[in-house]
This record gives sequence, structure tokens and C-alpha cells, in this order.
Amino acid sequence: MESANRSGCAGCQRLQAQVEALQAEVAQLRELLAAARKDSSTSSRPPSSDIVKPPKPPAGDGAAKRSIGGQPGHPRHDREPFPPEQVSRFQEHTLEQCPCCGGRCAATPTSPR
Repeated sequence: MESANRSGCAGCQRLQAQVEALQAEVAQLRELLAAARKDSSTSSRPPSSDIVKPPKPPAGDGAAKRSIGGQPGHPRHDREPFPPEQVSRFQEHTLEQCPCCGGRCAATPTSPR
């Protein structure tokens, strides 16, 4: 009878195994929690690795992104052309071949001169 009391009944052994499994799970969860709480004040990480701002929420499907370049409603900023007295010579540049397909370019009578 004494050996049965020392090892416990089958129900006690099952409960003891469950308690040990739960204790191991708690220890593992504590390690995960400690790793999640690491920042520059609780570890050797530099302050620049801390997340300062939360990430921006994703834009909705209906929200349009801003297009590049000048935005509608804003004034245009153009460079003033040189005055004629500052221009000393003109140089004409012609294309030998098409930049897209590499085909031969021919001058047309409507091309500006």
C-alpha cells in the first residue's frame, strides 16, 4: 500500500502531468512576452530601433493616391525664356532613328524649323 501512496493514483499522476505541461507553457509564454517588450530601455538595443510611431493604416480602396508633378489647383511654375539678345546661336538636332523602335526617321514637310 505504501508504494501506491507514494506514486499516487492514476488520476493524481494525470493531474501532475497536466500541471507540469501547464507550467512549461507558462514559462514559454513568459519568454515570448519578455521578448516582445524589448526596447532600448530594457535591452542593449539602440534607441533608433524603437518603434516611435505606429504604422499608417492602409488607404481604403476608394482613396486615390496623389499623382506626381503639379497638383490640380496649384499655380504653374515655369522658367522664363532667354531674351533674344542673350541667344548667340541656334543648333538644329535631328533624329537618325526612332528612339522607341529603332526604325529610320524621315523629315516631314510639316516638321517645325
